[in-house]
Amino acid sequence: MIKEAMILAAGFGKRLRPLTKDRPKPLLDIGGDTLLSNTLKFLKEGGIKKVVINVHYMSEKIIDYLKNNEFNLSINVVQEKDKILDTVGGVLNVIKHFSKQPFIVINPDTIWNSKYLNSLKKMENFFFNNKQSKCLLLLVNIDKSFDKNLSGDFNLQNNLITRQKINSFNYI
Repeated sequence: MIKEAMILAAGFGKRLRPLTKDRPKPLLDIGGDTLLSNTLKFLKEGGIKKVVINVHYMSEKIIDYLKNNEFNLSINVVQEKDKILDTVGGVLNVIKHFSKQPFIVINPDTIWNSKYLNSLKKMENFFFNNKQSKCLLLLVNIDKSFDKNLSGDFNLQNNLITRQKINSFNYI
């Protein structure tokens, strides 16, 4: 069972401006809960024990929020001080905070609920039962996305994961 996770929380939230002008995207309130709190609660419900959160934009607000709220998880915050490292750079920057076991990397952009736990467990089972798998990427079908204007960061075409037509990776 996967026990560790990383939450990507360093971004500028440009697509959500003006909402992110005065607060980072993970602290946006959705239905009385922040996106960050929602993600932390989801991970805890899914069996995660340790979380590493990378921060950059308005990092002090995220740090203060975490200090003032209890999630009953081991939480480490890693600041990207000089410049934002993007997704892969952010993951590489925090990897030393994890054990040698597999971990989940998750965005707080999605409004997670317990209905997603089954999908999370299916991914976990697939990963552990297919020894050739090194990583998995969960992609949402654009038809199921609420915002039809966004192209997304990744696409799945002909069994290849593509990111904005820059890089291609074999999909396992």
